[in-house]
Amino acid sequence: GLFAGFLSPRHPDIASRQVNTAQPHTGRTPQSHVWWALGVLLGLRLLSLACYPLTDNTEARYAEIGRVMWSQGDWVTPWFDAGVPFWGKPPLSFWTTAVSFGLFGVNEFAARLPHFLTGLLVGWLTWAWGSQWSKQAAMTTVALLAGSSLMLLASGAVMTDMVLLLGCTLVMRGFWLGLHGDPDQQTREGWLFFIGLAIGLLAKGPLILVLAGLPIGLWTLWHGQWMRVWRALPWLRGLAM
Repeated sequence: GLFAGFLSPRHPDIASRQVNTAQPHTGRTPQSHVWWALGVLLGLRLLSLACYPLTDNTEARYAEIGRVMWSQGDWVTPWFDAGVPFWGKPPLSFWTTAVSFGLFGVNEFAARLPHFLTGLLVGWLTWAWGSQWSKQAAMTTVALLAGSSLMLLASGAVMTDMVLLLGCTLVMRGFWLGLHGDPDQQTREGWLFFIGLAIGLLAKGPLILVLAGLPIGLWTLWHGQWMRVWRALPWLRGLAM
């Protein structure tokens, strides 16, 4: 929605009438407008990280776990309170928050920054993936992703969802390009598949096996690609990791 006006094609007659009028004055294409809008949107989201307190029980609980982890130096057990461990989630997102507290101090900006950076990494991964087909496809993908209200919210909130999304993105990209990518990138992307699984398991547990495994398994079954999938990905070494 947010960038639909920039991305939708114009009527040919209107476009032809505007070629010699609008473009010479602005010097910008519709694609450049999208990049400017993306930059403004991301800049505002970054600045907003410090502008309001932790908003609900989830943000406060997860930020406190990261603070205790950093202050006590215990990177194995997440502690919700003194003597009260928190076993509801694996520790990866708490690790990122704890490191950020150590670098930038204990504040709302530091608590949210790792999740914002994770969102940027997801955007870069999708851009690099889409650009293998065309720059237009990559731009459209990133614009739709950044224009999603849920993506904007989650990329600036102290939750486990953005780290899980990073794992899912790596799994889906690694699987597809591990099978269909250029020969020089198939090995690398195959390892990204298993790195994504490891990140997902450390972020939110076995949920990653459902979110990524279900569509991948159905696609493999539907197209009869079991042997190709087995040969293309480093299953034994990847699962050991």
